[in-house]
Amino acid sequence: MLVKRDGGEEIIAPHATIAQALIIALEHRKEHGAAMFYRDRGDLREYVIGRCRRDTDVFEPVLRGVVQRTANIAADHVRALEYFEDIMEHDTRVFFDGRLVRNRPVRTAKKAIGAAT
Repeated sequence: MLVKRDGGEEIIAPHATIAQALIIALEHRKEHGAAMFYRDRGDLREYVIGRCRRDTDVFEPVLRGVVQRTANIAADHVRALEYFEDIMEHDTRVFFDGRLVRNRPVRTAKKAIGAAT
């Protein structure tokens, strides 16, 4: 996870998952914490994710999402978070002025079983 600083980029979260990157992006400015609220609207559950100022508790909404409401509220929360993670993965500008970079797996040579040496 990279953020723009002083004409360049700085790594702020190496090896972060998309879920971790979402929280880090919302909390990037130290005076903010990540927050998510929801309310029921008929057959839907509406979620709002954003930043909450630590000093005043003022909520700054960043993005809204809606999922079909079920009897399992935990599953609804997960679906909403997955929606926000998908947005984060495809357009980080929604959440912060930076970008995500995929970590390439390190390839190691493996000796084949039964191979001649």
